[in-house]
Amino acid sequence: MMGTMSNTLILAFVGGAINTMILIYAYSMPYLQIINMYAIGIEVIRGISGTLGIVLTVPLVSGIAARVYGAKESQIQDF
Repeated sequence: MMGTMSNTLILAFVGGAINTMILIYAYSMPYLQIINMYAIGIEVIRGISGTLGIVLTVPLVSGIAARVYGAKESQIQDF
């Protein structure tokens, strides 16, 4: 599940950042200017926060679902 989510996350960020990359390529900006751009910093922060969200959310939701469905299963067996 995490592999699927991370693959989707990567494709979503690439799709969102493609405009920035085309702009940088079109203007042939120097490396130091590219590194110092606010847009690049924003994309890096978006990537890190999205990755943390996926990495922390998938196991958390899986654990909650296991408890909920496990509790329902034990209630059914009690009857």
